[in-house]
Amino acid sequence: MSFQAMTWATEQDLKANEKIVLVMLANRCNHDTGRCDPAHKRLARECGMSLSTLKRCIEKLETYGLLTIENRSVNGVPIANQYHLHLGVSSQGTYTVQNMKGVGSNLGGGVGSQGATGSGHSDLQTSNYNQEVKPGSLTVPAADKSASVAGGVLAGEVLPKSKQADQKAEQETAFQLKCKETWHAYKAAYERRYQTAPVRNARVNGQVKTLVKRLGNEAAPVAAFYVDAVNEAFVTRKMHDLGPLVSGAEAYRTQWVTGSAMTNTRARQIDQTQANASAADEAKAMLRARRGDGQ
Repeated sequence: MSFQAMTWATEQDLKANEKIVLVMLANRCNHDTGRCDPAHKRLARECGMSLSTLKRCIEKLETYGLLTIENRSVNGVPIANQYHLHLGVSSQGTYTVQNMKGVGSNLGGGVGSQGATGSGHSDLQTSNYNQEVKPGSLTVPAADKSASVAGGVLAGEVLPKSKQADQKAEQETAFQLKCKETWHAYKAAYERRYQTAPVRNARVNGQVKTLVKRLGNEAAPVAAFYVDAVNEAFVTRKMHDLGPLVSGAEAYRTQWVTGSAMTNTRARQIDQTQANASAADEAKAMLRARRGDGQ
């Protein structure tokens, strides 16, 4: 069981059945390995519900952006799904900052997914556990009370309801434009690679929104890079579905910034290079020690 996954799951604002399923999935998540792959029958029994109700709840949780479902099979025979919990996402559409200690606490990556270390978000990584990041929620020091903040509003000033509504509408419009830009970038890249348009439905729309919330203006170019340049086996098996992109958003953003897609082969090569370097350092240290003994 992952304590962080359980804490995150219990804090989500969900309907009773959906919350029970999310909590039980978190309970089944292995803290050390990040594995979360309980069988449907066992999970339904533990949740006290029918298989059909369980499957509906899991699909809802994926629509909310709280998890990604990986369908798996061995020699064509279906086996238990793998679930990737998105610990950096809340059911209210906000982004939470997880404590960086332990398995499954990477920003946005979630349990059983790629981490996002070195993704340029180090200013968030030292925040308190599960601190919620909301626009306009930062406290302005007393010395800066006279300074204006976003939208020309002074710290401590309360806008009339009409202006608050106008501001909210402007924010929503800007967000919607980013979502459209991200979808078009993803769609264009997808059509280049697969010669067909990707499916768009409520689940996909939710994934696009989550991606924009996490990457902002960088969501569109990262989405195009993901389809054009990422060739990981897991991603290609899923035909560049948006789920893995959302799950590892910050990691893919880092690959886009550096212009270097990480592949399984390249990862092994890096590991081997580091291992060789460590062995060489060890050999040098032994030689120095022997020379010291001879003197």
